[in-house]
Amino acid sequence: MNELTKVTDQDASSGGYDWKKHLILIVDDEPDVLTNINYTLTLAGFSVVTAKSGEEGLDILKNHPVKLIISDQMMPGGMSGTEFLSRVKDVYHDIVTIILSAYKDSEHVIAAMNNARTFYYLTKPCEKDELVDRVAQALKYYHAGFLRKLQEEHAHAVMLETEKMANLGTYSGGIAHNLRNMIFPLVAYFDGIRQDMEDIIELSKENPHNELFNDRSQSILQLSEHGEKAIEDVTSLIESLMSLYRSKNNEVEDFDLAGVIENAVRIEKTRKESKGITIHVDKTGADFKIEGLRGLLSSIIIEFLKNASYAIGEKAGTTTAGPPEGNIWIALEATKDPAMGEAVRLSIRDDGCGISEEIQKEVFTPLFTTKAKVGTGLGLSAAYEIVHSHNGSIILQSKPGAGTTFTVTLPKKPKAEIKIKGL
Repeated sequence: MNELTKVTDQDASSGGYDWKKHLILIVDDEPDVLTNINYTLTLAGFSVVTAKSGEEGLDILKNHPVKLIISDQMMPGGMSGTEFLSRVKDVYHDIVTIILSAYKDSEHVIAAMNNARTFYYLTKPCEKDELVDRVAQALKYYHAGFLRKLQEEHAHAVMLETEKMANLGTYSGGIAHNLRNMIFPLVAYFDGIRQDMEDIIELSKENPHNELFNDRSQSILQLSEHGEKAIEDVTSLIESLMSLYRSKNNEVEDFDLAGVIENAVRIEKTRKESKGITIHVDKTGADFKIEGLRGLLSSIIIEFLKNASYAIGEKAGTTTAGPPEGNIWIALEATKDPAMGEAVRLSIRDDGCGISEEIQKEVFTPLFTTKAKVGTGLGLSAAYEIVHSHNGSIILQSKPGAGTTFTVTLPKKPKAEIKIKGL
């Protein structure tokens, strides 16, 4: 897809987009014909640019997001319409083309349609109503094809993302399993040290004058307790990774969303980019059990936390020597939604750089990203797909410089079947 058409095509993905805004290029060596077609289509509400030759038309395509070309067949002194449109199709595969010619015999029609791969063949002189009708059909054809292609790319991207998560889960699960086996002996060693030191300290009470021995014994005991606590933290992280590994992306199950959030927070805290960030968790209510795809919901919560950390880092910029400092607030609430009934509402708020209104319109668009070096753009698009497949809702609130909040509401029991495109 031509890079210059990216913004226009993303706008076109919304249901209310006016397909008449797609740009039309008219190519004809006769000035009167150009003027008449331009006037007719502009009057009908279309956007038009013109060129007097195929060479000029190719130059225009380099700087304009053209979606439909109407080209004259016979243009003396330069390339023919068929040759011009064939060259267009070799580079701009999605552009729809129409041949315009005074020849009406089937031989010319078939040759032009085959060689230039055109959508339609119009004969000169062309009736205004026929011209407007064929142009409308051609633009609707382009627009339908674009939306279909966008949906296919999105479905494929979601499938790749879920496969990536599954592979990552398998890989992480194997590492976590081995780490846990390696840590178990350390737990026994520290436990033995602690018990021996407690016995020694108890015996040393009979000799109250040995202060140095008592001090060192207490110090060793404290160190062993710190070691046990560190092992508990590592074991807890391993359990979080194992939990993600055990989740099947395509199997619906009942699970506690609070536990999923705890695991996600634990995983996020291990990233070096998050070392200076404080994560606050607040719960309202007691029952946070829902029915859904635990693995995929885990992955989007991790994605939200990662994006929040990134936003905090962007706000800090290069003003801090170490990891950026900031806050992420997670609120989990058991609630009743008018449309969903019994539901769980999750909000993740940060005090990062925030998102402009212009970008807010695009964040859920497939393959859109502002993190050129670190993101694929799939994360929030996939999150939107996953949440809505659970019959839930997702709301974004943000102001530049004032942070961002994502609020996700999920029914405890979805009313419709949970189905993710690409799975």
